Amino acid sequence: MAKAAALAAQHGFKWFDGDWPSFDPREGHAADCCEDLCHELAHFLVSPKRLRDLPYFGLGHPASPMAPHGISSQRASQLEEEASVLGIALQFECEGDYKAASDVARHHDWSEYDAVVVGRLERKGQWSPQRDQVWREVLRLRKGGKS
Repeated sequence: MAKAAALAAQHGFKWFDGDWPSFDPREGHAADCCEDLCHELAHFLVSPKRLRDLPYFGLGHPASPMAPHGISSQRASQLEEEASVLGIALQFECEGDYKAASDVARHHDWSEYDAVVVGRLERKGQWSPQRDQVWREVLRLRKGGKS
């Protein structure tokens, strides 16, 4: 978790050690494991700047049917996809564990490479050839491949 915390600090992401999905206006978003911190950091990185400091990045609490803050439901869904994929790649960068990343991909219901999501991440400057290689390996393992 130390690498994820350092990465969050590098990007100016405010967070605190607590149960996800808590939010505190003074401290930011809560995370208590590398997976959650990387996912929340990914949300911060893919969100429009005007949404970055809002609770749950303006997308509404994950357990409530709240409407997104000034964005369409379709755009909110796209941001969630981007955060999911980027968060899994960040988790691998921080932990170096393909199995853990593959387990998160399974939990997030990823089984196929989605070039549209990756393209949006590339346009935001959040994707690289190294992340693409990691993502393809995570999906290969997700499908039952051996590492």
